[in-house]
Amino acid sequence: MSLPTRHTLARMFGGLALLTLFLGLGIAPLLGGIGVFGWQVLHWLSEGEWVPRSVLHFMIWADYKRAWAENPTAWFGLWKLLNWLPLSVTGILYGATMSAIFASAARGKPEVHEAER
Repeated sequence: MSLPTRHTLARMFGGLALLTLFLGLGIAPLLGGIGVFGWQVLHWLSEGEWVPRSVLHFMIWADYKRAWAENPTAWFGLWKLLNWLPLSVTGILYGATMSAIFASAARGKPEVHEAER
């Protein structure tokens, strides 16, 4: 039994797998970052106070490594970096980067010819 080739995978899944990755890893963080920034701007316009949200705030909200995020016992530099990084900017940059990578991969995917089917 041999492993499937790139052409076989493209034939089996078409663009569905690429589209799923694109939406999950590219568009969702991009829209999330824009949404967080929009919420911050609306709050600032209505209340006159900027509410900072860092990647660390998101980790605590998502209950991901919450104990470390609230009270780090190691990796203090990483904790400071995650506390400093704005969630909106991080989401937008990550989402745009992943979207560009997947768009590039979609343009370069192999063509499936009729003879190969």
